[in-house]
Amino acid sequence: MLTSVVASVVEWAQSRPFLAFSVAVPTALYLFDEVYVHSRRVAATRVDTLPERFSALMTQSDFVKARNYRLDRLNFAFWHNAFSFTTSMAKLVLGWLPFVWGVSANVLEWAGFEASASPGLHAFLFFQIMTFADQIMHLPWTIYHTFVLEQKHGFNKQTAGFFIKDQLKGTVLTSVLMFMFVPAFVRIIVWAGDAFYFYAWLFSMLFSLFTISVYPDFIAPLFDKYTDLPTGPLRTAIEALASSLDFPLTKLLVVEGSKRSAHSNAYFFGFFKNKRIVLFDTLMGPDSGVPKDAVPAAAATNSSSDSKGCTVPQITAVVAHELGHWYHNHVLKGFVLQQGILLGMLWGSGLLLHNQWTLVVQLSFDLTQPCVCLQQDYSALQQRMNMVVAASKYARATTAEELMATNELKRGYVRDASEMMDDDDDEDEEEAAANLPQKQGRKLQ
Repeated sequence: MLTSVVASVVEWAQSRPFLAFSVAVPTALYLFDEVYVHSRRVAATRVDTLPERFSALMTQSDFVKARNYRLDRLNFAFWHNAFSFTTSMAKLVLGWLPFVWGVSANVLEWAGFEASASPGLHAFLFFQIMTFADQIMHLPWTIYHTFVLEQKHGFNKQTAGFFIKDQLKGTVLTSVLMFMFVPAFVRIIVWAGDAFYFYAWLFSMLFSLFTISVYPDFIAPLFDKYTDLPTGPLRTAIEALASSLDFPLTKLLVVEGSKRSAHSNAYFFGFFKNKRIVLFDTLMGPDSGVPKDAVPAAAATNSSSDSKGCTVPQITAVVAHELGHWYHNHVLKGFVLQQGILLGMLWGSGLLLHNQWTLVVQLSFDLTQPCVCLQQDYSALQQRMNMVVAASKYARATTAEELMATNELKRGYVRDASEMMDDDDDEDEEEAAANLPQKQGRKLQ
């Protein structure tokens, strides 16, 4: 029986080589990343004794708490990624894409439009249906992650109403941006002919820069409240750090992340000489130097007996760690690498579009209709980019150690691990975007 199954698979692959390739590459990477690497992560995390080098920085009970939380997250990530991979491959092989393409055409005709005469509108509706279907399919996982896993470990701060409102805002915003992007993108493909890949890439890059530029002033405030960091020792320390690096700091903000989660973080964004640093209010504690009632989380922790949050040197060390990204040009390098991958994908699409064995035909699409065909392989390349991001963490940590006392950096992150524990290495994009305000901007990009 096994021989006949293998023979059938080989015959199918020979009849549809491009489709087989688009299944084989993500499958190989999935087995490596989500099975082999994941198993090694779990094995390393199962260690239940506090390493000697951390004994002066955290207690055994804090270590066990952080360990249990990470194990739960790893377990959730494994099953969620398995579900995502299986459904993605099933949709590709079973013809979900051409089915939705046909449904979107029927909806257009029902609304009084001719699909062949409105390729941009057709493509927009296609991606809208695909996106909405994916959101519905992954919604139970998001609910479980937020209200079961995070709630179990005391990190979820969202009410059901806040969660629903957040999801609706994200859906509407995504639809608006998609309506701005997809029809224009398709028009460029139709207009440019064989050279469409260059013009489509140029438009995509400019649109990405547009979303990045409007995110801090128009998009981010839709989800979270941002206020200026009050004058005090913390602001003085961070401004001195930025000045020592010649970092062009123009604003120092606090985001009210405590309404969403107990996790904490710091990040920066902005173009050229207009950079902003954002601190989660959950970083603020009784020893942070932030005046009582200045930010919600600071008021809560200052009025409690728990010593949550971080001290001024610890928060400054965390910021120094993040500024290592800017110091080593990681953001620019990542953007250039991503644009190179996108250009290569579009160029490859152009080569395949006029080939009789094209993936479009093998997916049962009408060859005359423009459609992005290499999404699976693009996603596989995106996974390789994660390795670059992981490598950059070591570089920015080294920079932070050079700028700050190493022990303060360690204490800041150990405190973060034991009390707030925000380490998104094992989260997928959806989980990260659902929990951290700044990740919403990355998701939109």
